[in-house]
Amino acid sequence: MRAGSGPVRRHAARGARTERLARDGWLVWAAVMLVGAVLPVAQIMGWEAGDEWSPAASLVHTCEFAVLAVLLAVAWRRRVPGSSGLWPATALSAAYGLFTEVVQGPIPYRDFDVRDLAFDAAGIVAGLLLLVVARRARTRRAWRPPIRGSRG
Repeated sequence: MRAGSGPVRRHAARGARTERLARDGWLVWAAVMLVGAVLPVAQIMGWEAGDEWSPAASLVHTCEFAVLAVLLAVAWRRRVPGSSGLWPATALSAAYGLFTEVVQGPIPYRDFDVRDLAFDAAGIVAGLLLLVVARRARTRRAWRPPIRGSRG
């Protein structure tokens, strides 16, 4: 077997992909969100376009901003050691939500909607709360109490 091949090399490649995703995933996701924000989604999907509130659209806002906030927090934590990334992710996600609403304002088939901002904020909070819970669970699993009678 050649040096640098096999399971160790595959593990290193997977680690590099994970690192790249953690570093750049938020940027890709933000671009996808922006495209979705400016396209006439209702017409493309054949939905009834109207001014009434849509629970489905609100759920989409909540989920997409939960994902964005988590990706930003992970990226920030990787770039700034010792930081949780939660506050920067909150601020950047909220600013991006406001940016997308401002962009939608002048588009004829879109509009600036404060309700969307509220659901964006709910998604940011939900996503970061899930991230905190996942980090704490991982930390608890990693900690093992010392074995009685051992000195070390």
